[in-house]
Amino acid sequence: MTGPGAVSLPVTYQDWSVSYGKRRFAEYGEAEARRRYDAREGFWILFGDPDHPQIVVEIEPERYSVKVAFLDGLLREATHYLFVLEKFDDPVLMLLEQHRRFSYDTDDAWAPLTADAAWFRPDGRWYRSQQTGSGPLVEADGQLSEEQLATLTEPFPAFGDWAGITRHRQLPPGPG
Repeated sequence: MTGPGAVSLPVTYQDWSVSYGKRRFAEYGEAEARRRYDAREGFWILFGDPDHPQIVVEIEPERYSVKVAFLDGLLREATHYLFVLEKFDDPVLMLLEQHRRFSYDTDDAWAPLTADAAWFRPDGRWYRSQQTGSGPLVEADGQLSEEQLATLTEPFPAFGDWAGITRHRQLPPGPG
C-alpha cells in the first residue's frame, strides 16, 4: 500500500468477528482472497498481528459495502467506517455512509462509554449523534458542501490497494 495515510502493517486474509474480537475459521491466504475478490465474494483483511490486528476490513461486494474497524489494544472497535457503493461508473465510487467512534470506561468493559456516530447521504445531508454513558443523546445535522462530500468518496479499491479505505477521517461539526 502506498500513498498518503497508507497503512504499513502486515496483511493477513482471515475471517474475523468484530463483535467478539477474535478469528473465525482458518486463514485462507492471498490467493483465495484474490479469487474471492475477482468472483465478487466477501472476504476479510487483517492488518497487524493476525491474533491481535489493529485494523479489520470486510469487503462485501455482494452487499455493495466495505466495512473498516480500527481496534483498540483489547480488540474492541474504536472506530468504524461503512462505505457503500454510490456510483457504478468507472471508477466505481463508494461513499462513507457511516462513521462511528467508541470509547470505553475500563479495560474490561465491552459496552462503550461514549458512542459518536455520523451518517452521510449522497446528496450531502448528514446526521450526527453522540452519547456518553446514560447521559442525554446529543444530535446535530447539516449539509456538506460539494468539496466536503468529495472527501467522503473513495474508489472501490483494487486488490491489495487498501490505503484509501484504511486512512483516518474526520467527522463533520456537530455535538461535542
